[in-house]
Amino acid sequence: MSSFRSLGMQISTLFLREQEFLDSSLGDLGIVKENLFHLLALYENDGLSREDLMERSLPVDRKATRALSGLIHQGLIRKEPFYQQKRSWKLFLTEKARKMEPRVRDNLAIWNSTLSRGLSEGERAFLQRVLAKISRNAEELVSQPVVDVGASGG
Repeated sequence: MSSFRSLGMQISTLFLREQEFLDSSLGDLGIVKENLFHLLALYENDGLSREDLMERSLPVDRKATRALSGLIHQGLIRKEPFYQQKRSWKLFLTEKARKMEPRVRDNLAIWNSTLSRGLSEGERAFLQRVLAKISRNAEELVSQPVVDVGASGG
């Protein structure tokens, strides 16, 4: 039996471990992991449209509307009409969410520094470039029509 482990599986494992860490370190704030990425995107660019927020948060978030409704209900974001486009809204952080920002960022810094412990600055930069390239390759592959490479031609 091969000891091959897909690159995607290794990256997925890191993502799951990150979620476990953030759930345990930020769980008392009531932030569920699905919403954390929305908050991070708004910390960087407050006042995004729903569409822009989804683009910056997670590549695929099938529960986006529910997640945003949850954030509104928790008092972490508010929506305001965007008058330049009918039936469009801009999403803004509330003061409650702003007060959480330092703790969220501190915990992400702990996670990132732990993962990159023992790596030089050059290695970290190289890793970032490689992961960005892998992500682009994955995007390119999934945007193409599916080809069944195992199909017998006849």
